[in-house]
Amino acid sequence: MTTALAPAEVRTALEAVKNWKYKSNEISKSYKLSSFKKSIEFVTRIAEHSEEVDHHPDITIRYTTVVLSITTHSESGVTEKDLDWASAADTIYKEVSEKR
Repeated sequence: MTTALAPAEVRTALEAVKNWKYKSNEISKSYKLSSFKKSIEFVTRIAEHSEEVDHHPDITIRYTTVVLSITTHSESGVTEKDLDWASAADTIYKEVSEKR
């Protein structure tokens, strides 16, 4: 069973996933992409990954900016599952943003 991390544990763990922010029992990050089409491609890849791992973020799309926020609702806070998901999101972003 996954349990929520203490705020200090979350802040320490976020050092491994750059530019993620912790606030109100969730972590979030804003991604900038080169075009609207790239933003949608990124969100599609995020959706596919989220379905595979059965862990789903909140997503906001604003033209070429995508904001992802995630928490483990059943634990009312951030868990290792969220941190793993954040790392995967960063990998997906790198793949999409570097693709021509």
